[in-house]
Amino acid sequence: MNKYTSTLSALLLAAGATCAQASSSVSASDPILMTDVSLCGPHKLIEGIGADCSMYQRAGEPAQPVTHFGKTRVSFRLLWSTALYNTVIVRIEVISDTEAELHAYGMSTRGDEAPLSVHSFLHPAEIRRLLRDADRYSFWALASTRDYPVETPLPNGKVMMQFCADSGDITIEGFKAGVAHAIAREDCRFDGSDKGIPKFARTMTKIAKAHFADLPTYYFLGHDN
Repeated sequence: MNKYTSTLSALLLAAGATCAQASSSVSASDPILMTDVSLCGPHKLIEGIGADCSMYQRAGEPAQPVTHFGKTRVSFRLLWSTALYNTVIVRIEVISDTEAELHAYGMSTRGDEAPLSVHSFLHPAEIRRLLRDADRYSFWALASTRDYPVETPLPNGKVMMQFCADSGDITIEGFKAGVAHAIAREDCRFDGSDKGIPKFARTMTKIAKAHFADLPTYYFLGHDN
C-alpha cells in the first residue's frame, strides 16, 4: 500500500468506512464512500501523470472511477494509450456479485475524432473473472510507479541500452472501501511482479470488447481481437 493509498485509507476510515480485502465475492463488502482523491484532482493518487486527464475529459469521464458512491463496492478504470494509434478507456463498477456497470471508450490518440463509447452491464461470470484476475495479478499490492534502468551491464563489459519506441502507457485505478490505488507503466517492459499488469489490462479490455465490438483494440489485443 503506497503513501497515497495509506492517506486515503485514513481519510475514509475516519468517515466510518472499513478497509475490505478484495475477494471473489463483493456483496458483503462495504460500499465506497465519497472522496475527493483522484488521479487528476488536487489530492492525486500518482504525481506526474496528469496528462492522462485530457483523455478522461475527452471521454466525459468523472475524476474518480466511481459514479455510484455508497453503492459501488469495487471499481477499476483502465486507460491504455499509444503514441501513434488509439486510446482505450474501460471503467467497471462492481455493485454486487451479480451486478456491475461497464463504460468503455475508444478514441484516436491524436484527438481528431470523437470518442466511440458504450454503456453496458457485465454478466456474473465476467464479474468473477475481473475480481479473480485483480487478485491473481496482485493489483492492490503493486507499486504505483516503477523506474526501469535504461542501461544494463553485460558480462563482456559492454552496456545494453533499452528504450521504448512507439510504446504506449497503461494506467489502472482501483477503488474499494477505504482504499484507492493506481498504477502507471509504459507497456513495453514488464519484469517481476509487473508481468501481471498487461494481463490484467487485457482482461479488462477483453471484457469491454465482448460488449463493444467496435472498440479499437488491435494494438492492445492483436489477433486475439
